Amino acid sequence: MSEEPQTKPRKRVGYPIIIGTMVCFGALLIVTSSFSSGTYSLEIQAFHENPDLYIDHDVKVVGTIKTGSIDTRTSHERIETHFVIHDGKGNEVAVNYPHNPPDPFKEDREVIVEGEFLKAEKGAGGYVLCHKLTVKCPSKYQNEDGVQTDGRSEDYYREKYGESVSPPGAQGAQ
Repeated sequence: MSEEPQTKPRKRVGYPIIIGTMVCFGALLIVTSSFSSGTYSLEIQAFHENPDLYIDHDVKVVGTIKTGSIDTRTSHERIETHFVIHDGKGNEVAVNYPHNPPDPFKEDREVIVEGEFLKAEKGAGGYVLCHKLTVKCPSKYQNEDGVQTDGRSEDYYREKYGESVSPPGAQGAQ
């Protein structure tokens, strides 16, 4: 009888290495993405308290467009819109938006400005070089008192439910 050498089954080493590499790579992506694109979400007052802290950093700020501050210019064949936003407490910050403003962009509208806070060329403080401008539009479902309704008239609710019922969201609604 001849003895044939028995071969032992090989263990597969490749799968644990591949899975381990994928887990490490995924963890690395999560960590680097959380540190790389930090944006300060601020109130306008923060720019006045310590403007140097935010110079050359990405910021996101909400404010109202100041009446009379909108200045749209054509510079080197491109449109730039300069304006000032305020918080209603006397704090203001200048904004430079190097694009054509969106249609609902008007004075006294609330806006969300995202961009880089840069040092002013003259004087103290700085301005926001805006990369993304979002205009908050007044709701079509608000009445003159600022009360949120569902867009149906009070007459509709009177006809449907009787005299004593108001539309949802209106004052006196039950």
